[in-house]
Amino acid sequence: MNKKTLSKFCMKKRDATLSGLCFTKPWSMGDYSYATDGVILIRIPKLKSIPERNENSPVQQAAEEMFVKTPKTSIPILKFPIPELYNNPAVVWKINEVFFRGDMLWKLKNFCRNCYILPLKEKPGGGFSFKRTWIEFDGGDGFIMPVVM
Repeated sequence: MNKKTLSKFCMKKRDATLSGLCFTKPWSMGDYSYATDGVILIRIPKLKSIPERNENSPVQQAAEEMFVKTPKTSIPILKFPIPELYNNPAVVWKINEVFFRGDMLWKLKNFCRNCYILPLKEKPGGGFSFKRTWIEFDGGDGFIMPVVM
């Protein structure tokens, strides 16, 4: 994945202005480069063309910490291929007992080669208050946030 493709997972400036979040460009930290549109968060091995994160950004720090604080399931991972679908936010898919918007899955299917959704076990003793699901694809991984129904 290159910088141009990674940037497709960033917020559009209009959405960032409305939400007040700073996800209009990818950023790097440590060994990875990250991108998120507030719904899908992905990381890939660090690209030299992507600058280090803003040290004063608690939002970027929190996004990065999700990878550390959210364990992948320790039982054998069942992988669900992403279904053929349309780029339509009105279409909702149920995968692994979680609902996802069609446009989120379309973006993953079209820009992340061999992408799979992995079941997530809730972290014992608490953790984040919302449920998210790991994704894996050739050259990276990340999270997709479920639709609130």
